[in-house]
This record gives sequence, structure tokens and C-alpha cells, in this order.
Amino acid sequence: MRFSNGLFIDLSLNDLIGRVARRILEAARAFGEPGAHGVSLEFPLSQTEIASMVGVSRQTVNRALQQLQGAGVITTEYNGIRVHDLERLQALASLG
Repeated sequence: MRFSNGLFIDLSLNDLIGRVARRILEAARAFGEPGAHGVSLEFPLSQTEIASMVGVSRQTVNRALQQLQGAGVITTEYNGIRVHDLERLQALASLG
């Protein structure tokens, strides 16, 4: 029940970048591999899956990922995502 309430609050109150950042942050904390160039998420987390988590279309997630990448926070790779600035991602996730 708490999980459902959290998702509802997240969908209704937080902006898109914050919601996407939060999902990437959660994945980085749970499955990320720290390295010299940031935290790597080396498993397929598709834009469609992220879109399903945040309640928007895949194209909208694509735009959000491009914004995060343009800001230097992440890099999207063939089979995953690399988080370059975990603190900034956390700030975006909590602001959203």
C-alpha cells in the first residue's frame, strides 16, 4: 500500500526529470557497479521500461535522458546507463 501511495505521489507531484532521475538513482544504488568513470548500470534498462515506471511515453523518456546526458549527469550506453554525477542525480531526484 505504501509503495502504491509513493508511486501515486511521485506521478502527481514530481516533474519528469525528477521521476526519471529517481528511477535511475534507485537502479544505481541497487545494481550499480562503481568505477573510475562513475557508476555503471550494465543491464538493459530500456526506455520503455523507464516510461512504464514513470507513467509517460518512451519518446518523453528519451527527451529526459537526453537532457540528463546533456547536463553531464549520465551517459546512455548500448546496454545500460553510466551515472557520472551521483550527487547531482540525487539532487534532481529529490527536487522533482
